[in-house]
Amino acid sequence: MPPVKGTKYEIKTDEEITTALIKNYGNLTASARTLGILRTVLQRRIQHSPELKEVLNEARDALIDIAEEGLVGNVIKGNLPAIMYTLKTIGKERGWGESQDINFTGKMANLNLNTDLSKLTNEELVQLELLIGKATTNNQNSD
Repeated sequence: MPPVKGTKYEIKTDEEITTALIKNYGNLTASARTLGILRTVLQRRIQHSPELKEVLNEARDALIDIAEEGLVGNVIKGNLPAIMYTLKTIGKERGWGESQDINFTGKMANLNLNTDLSKLTNEELVQLELLIGKATTNNQNSD
């Protein structure tokens, strides 16, 4: 297809768009700039092409993979904000989140504890999680 009369933009092929999307990790503004077209033109092309939608999703997934690698690296280095972020997101399935409910059974159920976990340090929270995990494991093994 030739350029639309009266515009300075050429019609880009799916291959050119694919290359730009991959190169720019799915960033539409950067991809449009690379192609020399308007962002809205690129968006329209992607909306009308299942193949380009898939390329966009895969390019963005690649960026998320890179971000996750960086997060893991920071967790391994002991970066506390990275550790807390990981616990609050991925660790949510294990009970880490903004708030935690603790239910006591047996002799502990009779204790009147006002539990405000926000008063604990991060290290104390880690220790508490380990102890709760140990207690839970023991309870599960005795069933």
